[in-house]
Amino acid sequence: MKLTDSQREEIAEAIRQRCHGRLRDCPFCGHSNWVLVDGLVTLPLSDNLGTFQLGGAMMPLAALVCEQCGNASFFNILVLGLADLFESATGTRGVRRGE
Repeated sequence: MKLTDSQREEIAEAIRQRCHGRLRDCPFCGHSNWVLVDGLVTLPLSDNLGTFQLGGAMMPLAALVCEQCGNASFFNILVLGLADLFESATGTRGVRRGE
């Protein structure tokens, strides 16, 4: 799903706040040009390392990608306090503080 302008702005602001107003340079190439990916990345959560589960719980992530080398950095939407922006993010287990 593509992000709306409002979602993009709220994600960018939440990341800026958590990073104290600035992003670090890319650890691989040293450049500082990051782009917010137009959509969420989701990682499946599993209770068993030997299995892959479809339709189970997942971790919703916003991704920033270095324009120079393509390195990606991920920010958990729930930890950023933005679960309400994404209906499908509610109910995700294992990523909220205190769980």
